Amino acid sequence: MNSLAKFAASQSHTASRRWLASQLFTTSTAAKRCSKSGIPSDTKPPTAQEWPRPSKIPYQPKAANSVTLSGYINMPVQFEAASDGKFWAGTVISQNPSHDSPPLWIPIIFEGDLAHTAAFHLKENDHVYIDGQLTADPPSNATRNQASVQVMVRAINFVDESSPKTKSIASVKTKRTSRHSGE
Repeated sequence: MNSLAKFAASQSHTASRRWLASQLFTTSTAAKRCSKSGIPSDTKPPTAQEWPRPSKIPYQPKAANSVTLSGYINMPVQFEAASDGKFWAGTVISQNPSHDSPPLWIPIIFEGDLAHTAAFHLKENDHVYIDGQLTADPPSNATRNQASVQVMVRAINFVDESSPKTKSIASVKTKRTSRHSGE
Protein backbone atom coordinates (compact mmCIF):
# COMPACT_ATOMS: atom_id res chain seq x y z
CA MET A 1 0.00 0.00 0.00
CA ASN A 2 2.83 2.35 0.79
CA SER A 3 4.08 2.40 -2.81
CA LEU A 4 0.51 3.04 -4.03
CA ALA A 5 0.19 6.00 -1.67
CA LYS A 6 3.59 7.39 -2.70
CA PHE A 7 2.76 7.15 -6.41
CA ALA A 8 -0.63 8.85 -6.02
CA ALA A 9 0.83 11.53 -3.76
CA SER A 10 3.60 12.34 -6.25
CA GLN A 11 1.13 12.55 -9.14
CA SER A 12 -1.25 14.75 -7.15
CA HIS A 13 1.55 16.97 -5.77
CA THR A 14 3.06 17.64 -9.22
CA ALA A 15 -0.34 18.48 -10.74
CA SER A 16 -1.28 20.66 -7.77
CA ARG A 17 1.94 22.69 -8.04
CA ARG A 18 1.31 23.32 -11.76
CA TRP A 19 -2.30 24.33 -11.08
CA LEU A 20 -1.32 26.59 -8.17
CA ALA A 21 1.34 28.33 -10.26
CA SER A 22 -1.17 28.93 -13.06
CA GLN A 23 -3.77 30.26 -10.60
CA LEU A 24 -1.29 32.60 -8.93
CA PHE A 25 -0.35 34.03 -12.32
CA THR A 26 -4.00 34.35 -13.37
CA THR A 27 -5.16 35.96 -10.15
CA SER A 28 -2.17 38.28 -9.84
CA THR A 29 -2.66 39.62 -13.34
CA ALA A 30 -6.40 40.08 -13.00
CA ALA A 31 -6.94 40.74 -9.28
CA LYS A 32 -9.95 42.89 -8.46
CA ARG A 33 -11.99 43.20 -5.30
CA CYS A 34 -15.56 42.07 -5.64
CA SER A 35 -18.67 42.71 -3.58
CA LYS A 36 -20.85 39.86 -2.26
CA SER A 37 -22.72 39.86 -5.55
CA GLY A 38 -19.50 39.37 -7.50
CA ILE A 39 -19.53 42.85 -8.98
CA PRO A 40 -16.08 44.51 -8.96
CA SER A 41 -15.83 47.06 -6.21
CA ASP A 42 -13.24 49.78 -5.77
CA THR A 43 -14.88 51.06 -2.58
CA LYS A 44 -14.17 50.30 1.07
CA PRO A 45 -13.53 46.69 2.17
CA PRO A 46 -16.46 44.66 3.57
CA THR A 47 -17.32 44.88 7.27
CA ALA A 48 -17.81 42.09 9.81
CA GLN A 49 -21.59 42.62 9.57
CA GLU A 50 -21.51 41.88 5.84
CA TRP A 51 -19.45 38.72 6.39
CA PRO A 52 -20.54 37.23 9.72
CA ARG A 53 -18.30 34.87 11.66
CA PRO A 54 -19.15 31.16 11.24
CA SER A 55 -21.02 29.62 14.17
CA LYS A 56 -19.35 27.23 16.60
CA ILE A 57 -20.12 23.53 16.89
CA PRO A 58 -19.08 21.10 19.59
CA TYR A 59 -15.88 19.14 18.96
CA GLN A 60 -16.61 15.65 17.62
CA PRO A 61 -13.63 13.26 17.63
CA LYS A 62 -15.25 10.92 15.10
CA ALA A 63 -15.74 13.82 12.70
CA ALA A 64 -12.12 14.98 12.87
CA ASN A 65 -10.58 14.99 9.39
CA SER A 66 -13.80 13.60 7.85
CA VAL A 67 -14.04 13.80 4.08
CA THR A 68 -16.51 12.84 1.40
CA LEU A 69 -15.32 12.45 -2.16
CA SER A 70 -16.83 11.62 -5.50
CA GLY A 71 -14.59 10.35 -8.24
CA TYR A 72 -13.48 7.46 -10.41
CA ILE A 73 -11.54 4.35 -9.45
CA ASN A 74 -8.26 4.92 -11.25
CA MET A 75 -6.45 1.60 -10.81
CA PRO A 76 -7.32 -1.97 -9.86
CA VAL A 77 -8.00 -2.61 -6.18
CA GLN A 78 -5.06 -4.27 -4.43
CA PHE A 79 -6.14 -6.70 -1.68
CA GLU A 80 -3.91 -7.86 1.15
CA ALA A 81 -4.44 -10.27 4.05
CA ALA A 82 -2.09 -9.47 6.92
CA SER A 83 -0.49 -12.19 9.05
CA ASP A 84 -2.55 -11.00 12.05
CA GLY A 85 -5.81 -11.83 10.22
CA LYS A 86 -6.71 -8.27 9.22
CA PHE A 87 -7.73 -7.49 5.65
CA TRP A 88 -6.75 -4.40 3.70
CA ALA A 89 -7.45 -3.12 0.20
CA GLY A 90 -6.38 0.02 -1.57
CA THR A 91 -6.78 1.90 -4.80
CA VAL A 92 -6.77 5.47 -6.07
CA ILE A 93 -9.77 7.69 -6.63
CA SER A 94 -9.45 10.56 -9.09
CA GLN A 95 -11.51 13.28 -10.64
CA ASN A 96 -11.78 13.66 -14.36
CA PRO A 97 -9.46 16.56 -15.12
CA SER A 98 -10.97 19.54 -16.86
CA HIS A 99 -9.56 22.69 -18.38
CA ASP A 100 -10.01 24.59 -15.09
CA SER A 101 -8.84 21.96 -12.59
CA PRO A 102 -5.77 19.75 -12.34
CA PRO A 103 -5.92 15.97 -12.11
CA LEU A 104 -6.23 14.88 -8.50
CA TRP A 105 -5.33 11.37 -7.36
CA ILE A 106 -6.14 10.36 -3.79
CA PRO A 107 -5.19 6.96 -2.37
CA ILE A 108 -8.08 5.28 -0.57
CA ILE A 109 -7.71 2.42 1.90
CA PHE A 110 -10.33 -0.11 3.05
CA GLU A 111 -10.05 -2.40 6.06
CA GLY A 112 -11.92 -5.48 7.29
CA ASP A 113 -15.18 -6.43 5.58
CA LEU A 114 -15.08 -3.24 3.52
CA ALA A 115 -11.77 -4.43 2.03
CA HIS A 116 -13.49 -7.60 0.80
CA THR A 117 -16.39 -5.57 -0.61
CA ALA A 118 -14.02 -3.23 -2.45
CA ALA A 119 -11.94 -6.11 -3.85
CA PHE A 120 -14.99 -7.92 -5.19
CA HIS A 121 -17.04 -5.02 -6.52
CA LEU A 122 -14.85 -2.05 -7.47
CA LYS A 123 -13.42 -1.92 -10.98
CA GLU A 124 -11.41 0.70 -12.83
CA ASN A 125 -13.49 3.66 -14.04
CA ASP A 126 -16.33 3.00 -11.57
CA HIS A 127 -17.82 6.29 -10.41
CA VAL A 128 -17.97 6.18 -6.60
CA TYR A 129 -18.86 8.34 -3.64
CA ILE A 130 -16.88 7.68 -0.47
CA ASP A 131 -17.02 8.80 3.13
CA GLY A 132 -13.90 8.45 5.23
CA GLN A 133 -11.20 9.95 7.36
CA LEU A 134 -8.12 11.71 6.05
CA THR A 135 -4.96 10.11 7.43
CA ALA A 136 -1.25 10.51 6.78
CA ASP A 137 1.87 8.40 7.06
CA PRO A 138 4.76 10.08 8.83
CA PRO A 139 7.29 11.73 6.50
CA SER A 140 9.73 9.15 5.14
CA ASN A 141 12.58 11.64 4.97
CA ALA A 142 13.36 13.78 8.01
CA THR A 143 14.60 16.65 5.85
CA ARG A 144 11.34 16.87 3.88
CA ASN A 145 8.27 17.43 6.01
CA GLN A 146 5.85 15.94 3.49
CA ALA A 147 3.60 13.07 4.47
CA SER A 148 1.68 10.69 2.24
CA VAL A 149 -2.03 11.41 2.65
CA GLN A 150 -4.81 8.89 2.06
CA VAL A 151 -8.43 8.37 3.00
CA MET A 152 -9.43 5.50 5.29
CA VAL A 153 -12.84 4.67 3.84
CA ARG A 154 -15.85 4.18 6.17
CA ALA A 155 -18.53 3.85 3.49
CA ILE A 156 -18.64 3.60 -0.30
CA ASN A 157 -21.44 3.97 -2.81
CA PHE A 158 -21.65 3.66 -6.57
CA VAL A 159 -22.81 6.84 -8.29
CA ASP A 160 -25.75 6.21 -10.57
CA GLU A 161 -25.06 8.71 -13.32
CA SER A 162 -28.56 8.31 -14.77
CA SER A 163 -30.17 9.79 -11.65
CA PRO A 164 -29.10 12.14 -8.87
CA LYS A 165 -29.36 9.36 -6.23
CA THR A 166 -26.69 6.82 -5.29
CA LYS A 167 -27.05 3.10 -4.68
CA SER A 168 -25.21 1.69 -1.73
CA ILE A 169 -22.86 -1.29 -1.96
CA ALA A 170 -21.54 -1.10 1.57
CA SER A 171 -21.99 1.04 4.59
CA VAL A 172 -20.42 1.11 7.99
CA LYS A 173 -22.99 1.60 10.71
CA THR A 174 -21.82 4.59 12.69
CA LYS A 175 -23.67 6.86 15.01
CA ARG A 176 -23.35 10.24 13.38
CA THR A 177 -23.86 13.52 15.09
CA SER A 178 -24.74 16.72 13.34
CA ARG A 179 -21.81 18.65 11.95
CA HIS A 180 -23.80 21.87 12.14
CA SER A 181 -24.92 23.65 15.28
CA GLY A 182 -28.63 23.88 15.88
CA GLU A 183 -29.52 20.60 14.16
